Amino acid sequence: KALDALRGAEAKYRGIFEKDAIGIVQTSPQGRVLTANHAMAQMFGYASPEEAIVSIRDLRKEIYVDPTMRDEVIRILGRHGAVTGCEVEFRRKDGSTFWASMNSRAVRDRRGRTLYYESVLQDISDRRKAEESLRELSGHLLRSQDEERRRIARELHDSTAQSLAALAMNLSLVVRSNGAPADAVRKRIEDSLELAQECCREVRSLAYLLHPPALDDTGVSAAMRRYAEGFASRSGVRVDLRVAGRLGRLPDEVEMAIFRIVQESLA
Repeated sequence: KALDALRGAEAKYRGIFEKDAIGIVQTSPQGRVLTANHAMAQMFGYASPEEAIVSIRDLRKEIYVDPTMRDEVIRILGRHGAVTGCEVEFRRKDGSTFWASMNSRAVRDRRGRTLYYESVLQDISDRRKAEESLRELSGHLLRSQDEERRRIARELHDSTAQSLAALAMNLSLVVRSNGAPADAVRKRIEDSLELAQECCREVRSLAYLLHPPALDDTGVSAAMRRYAEGFASRSGVRVDLRVAGRLGRLPDEVEMAIFRIVQESLA
């Protein structure tokens, strides 16, 4: 009965060892593969565990993209006996690379000498690619925000600031116009009023471009129509905008995204 129980436990372990999608491997301190399951062999591009055992002579040089990572893992194993969640870039048989999350432990004899290392590996290449894509997207977003800030700064400097400078100059002339003809003073005041109105229009236009009030008040359909009309009048380009009648109101972030797409498309 004890023998049957032992055989049953071994069969269960063997089934997990052979069929698990997670790579399992035992390696020697010298860098040889002692045992491996099929998932580990396939992960590294080998047809079978036997091929991996025979082919891999030095783990450090052959499967670690950065050989010093192997040294670091062994150092931690020697000090703590285990390492968990270690992300390592490995090299396959064909030279391609992939990332894996590795948990390892050192198996020692009674005297504390290391007999071999047991490691469990899980391919995380897809997750790493997703993280890289997210980093690139975040970088693109930051660059877009910076470009938008630069554009706003240029608009303020080249238009509104110039109008305000001219307005200030006119007002200073009015202040110093003691004894000047009334018509000349009136003309400067009228010019100043026109400049002030121009500044107001520019600030309103800039504020509208940043966040159209119509988005909050009447929704994206009305905001797009109003923007398209304004764009057509400013540029002389005929714009044909068609919006589904049953579009209705959408979440704020969705309406803003749609509006920005239309805005950038016209730009």
